[in-house]
Amino acid sequence: MRILGIESSTAAGSAAVVEGEVLVGEVWFAGAGTHSQMLMVGVARVLEITGTNPQSLSGVAVGLGPGSFTGVRVALSTAKGLALGLGIPLVGVPTLEILAAGAAQICGLVCPMVDARAQRIYTALFRFLDGSMQEVKEEALRDLMPWLLSLGEPVLFVGDGALEYRALIKEALGDLARFGPVECTLPRAATVARLGAGRIKRGEYDDLDLLAPRYAMEAKAVRDMASSTISHAG
Repeated sequence: MRILGIESSTAAGSAAVVEGEVLVGEVWFAGAGTHSQMLMVGVARVLEITGTNPQSLSGVAVGLGPGSFTGVRVALSTAKGLALGLGIPLVGVPTLEILAAGAAQICGLVCPMVDARAQRIYTALFRFLDGSMQEVKEEALRDLMPWLLSLGEPVLFVGDGALEYRALIKEALGDLARFGPVECTLPRAATVARLGAGRIKRGEYDDLDLLAPRYAMEAKAVRDMASSTISHAG
């Protein structure tokens, strides 16, 4: 069973193919251009290098955010189009779950963070025990310092929020704060595909019409439009 994973909720996007628990191939894209320009190129490339015929895919898994307004929207639209066109299941995976699952080799608490700016974060809390992941505190937009001060045991921090606020986290928690390696900073399509494969195997599909993105930030165009409207009104 081959599953295509798509993730573009951050500045660097990726596409991957997994078969069972095995990563067959993964492609990253970043830099010049936009996700809307690069995502389908990345998908086509990973299918090519893994020798995967789209008709042989058993499902598509996609990162839902929170994250970049445009990146999340483009990824979900692409995944829906592929699932509909190929007649295969679609599964959406929240970005915080993707980040936490990327640290599955540890035992204990993991706190994924997506920076929402101005010392606010999208975050949740997961506990790993004997290879299984359990959500301890659900996803929410939180103020950084009150959230940190509510944590009373060693925690592994991952995600771009952990990178952005590392000094503040260390100052607040001292030796209780641990940080994941650089590869845990960004959500990976390989992890999306692996988590999606498990859900598809259990028959847990998402409805193409109802599945919606989770945005961390408004699109710049929306903000600019609002600013322009206020300016003209003044």
